Amino acid sequence: MEEVRPLGWSEAPLRPPEPIELRGGDAGEEETLRRLKAFVDGEGEWDVFATGEGVEGAATRRGRLVLGRLRRGEFSVQAHLDLHGMDPAEASEEMESFLRRAIAQGYSCVRIVHGRGKHSSSEPAVLKAHATRWLSSRRMSRYVAAFASARWWDGGSGAVYVLLYRS
Repeated sequence: MEEVRPLGWSEAPLRPPEPIELRGGDAGEEETLRRLKAFVDGEGEWDVFATGEGVEGAATRRGRLVLGRLRRGEFSVQAHLDLHGMDPAEASEEMESFLRRAIAQGYSCVRIVHGRGKHSSSEPAVLKAHATRWLSSRRMSRYVAAFASARWWDGGSGAVYVLLYRS
């Protein structure tokens, strides 16, 4: 415990996340155990927002109206960018260039992989926090209608779907 350091959060206790419920609550014990095993084996689907790691945002009312659909992965991803190994300055440059090209090509939905910060030597998820702030910025609001953490098979909390305005 010598290496433990306070994170600087408030003294107020955190609210525990809402419990994840398995669908079909009236299923018998065997069926519930089968579903749980499938989930643990990676066959089930989980909501990244239930873990507290999900991010989302929309600059306008129009973007907020489609946020649920974006979060559920209802838009086809037409291109992706992987930011692993970049510092925040490089990532900003790459994201802006990538989004401009995507809009020029007429794409409406792209995925940006920023990682979860699990292999970072510094504070966790630096690129995730940076990408979230950058996508939420006023500068990007002319390009980005909405963004939301990807579904688990598209990178989960280590990636975001970005819905773009058409030019």
